[in-house]
Amino acid sequence: MHAYQLYRLNRPIAAAIILAVAAMIGALMAPITLTPTINTTAPVTSAAVSTPANLADPAARAIATQQHVTLAQAEIRLAWQQAVPSLNVTLSRQLPAAAFGGIWIAPNDGDRVKIGVVGLTSRVRAMVMRAVHAVGLSGATDLVPVKYSLGQLVSADTWLAAQLDKLSLGKTGSIQLDASYRTDLNRVQLGVAGHHLTPADRALISQAEARYGDLVQVAAQPAGSTVGTSLDCTQAYDLCQPPLRAGIEIFRLNSQGQPAVGVCTGGFIASSRTNGTLYQFTAGHCAVEDGTGTWGTEFPDGTLHAIGTVHNYVLNSSGDEAILNINNPTGWDLPQGWVYVMPGSDTTLNEEYPISSSQYSTVGARVCETGASTGPTSGSLCGTVLRLGVTTCESATTPCTVVNNLGEASFCAQPGDSGAPVYAAHQAFGLVAAQAEDLLLGYTCVTYYQGIIGAANAMNVNIVLAH
Repeated sequence: MHAYQLYRLNRPIAAAIILAVAAMIGALMAPITLTPTINTTAPVTSAAVSTPANLADPAARAIATQQHVTLAQAEIRLAWQQAVPSLNVTLSRQLPAAAFGGIWIAPNDGDRVKIGVVGLTSRVRAMVMRAVHAVGLSGATDLVPVKYSLGQLVSADTWLAAQLDKLSLGKTGSIQLDASYRTDLNRVQLGVAGHHLTPADRALISQAEARYGDLVQVAAQPAGSTVGTSLDCTQAYDLCQPPLRAGIEIFRLNSQGQPAVGVCTGGFIASSRTNGTLYQFTAGHCAVEDGTGTWGTEFPDGTLHAIGTVHNYVLNSSGDEAILNINNPTGWDLPQGWVYVMPGSDTTLNEEYPISSSQYSTVGARVCETGASTGPTSGSLCGTVLRLGVTTCESATTPCTVVNNLGEASFCAQPGDSGAPVYAAHQAFGLVAAQAEDLLLGYTCVTYYQGIIGAANAMNVNIVLAH
């Protein structure tokens, strides 16, 4: 399930890759179910159980469809998920670092919340139960004994990312290795594609095995390939009137004020942490590949309207994000903390889907995206977070650009979706970056996304929230 060179999601020509890994050896023991101490329904959140079907959260509708449960049951599960980020923060602060193995959600076990614990003692168990009780998840949570702490996973993943970044320097082709971590497997994965590894590649594999033992599992696909293929950008139709919001088609304007080649998606609205100036997020590679000039969008009546120039962008091992100046905020009726949710098989039209917070992702969580290409054809897409901390080679050209710390979701974004908002339960999680395959898990198409908190920190902005 590892990516090496990716389909670009913003441009007419993109590189295709085949990625896969060998089977993983499970390291987790049987979970310990927490004894319910309060009502087992989810805490009261914006994903209310009584929401009418036409206003239901798109992630809840996807859960209902995929898990064959009622919409009310799906919304309870989504509300569990909505409480996980605050639980994660609490446990990260209160548990000894050596004891906390991270959190994940298990779609194959009713979306129950799993907490990994190293060396489960009565004291640690009591601390976990207090934290779980505080967020209303006592009846939905299991404790799982694990071997390695979350800190160990992240540390090993970060080290591998730095080594892969060094390997990419001076290379004329795509790299054959990538790295990520999965809390649900309690392992860091070092992915290998094909047999054509350089001596430096093989040396890194040996070094990782010697340094980390079974914490790092090498996952190889003997018939792996890095053959690229062209991918034409489809026509996009995510167009709407002001206020400016996330999930709309954007494109660079030429000197005549007409659309230039290349389509991306406008991400979340953001505000400067220093002076409150408003910006719109998109992917960093949009600025690099399609230009840092003026970007705009189109209204449903066919008229073109400028948004602004690229204020800042990052496309390197630190991330893949950009923010656009909003030259005329008043003319945009003050941009809003909304996402334009398009109708589809799992979603209904909601032009003012409100964002109430920005959060880190959780393995197994349900997330959705609205992109300039997929939105009009398939509706907003929803899937499951598969991996975190992904380091991969991201480019349609050589040498490729190594980007670290991406998330992977099971939905299939398309060219034109770069920069699209990744969200669920009124929480912002990221920006669509690239497309690949995950053959091990049986996905012919998955999506990599930049985490929104990392992007906001890099750009020194805060996500604008709905009022």
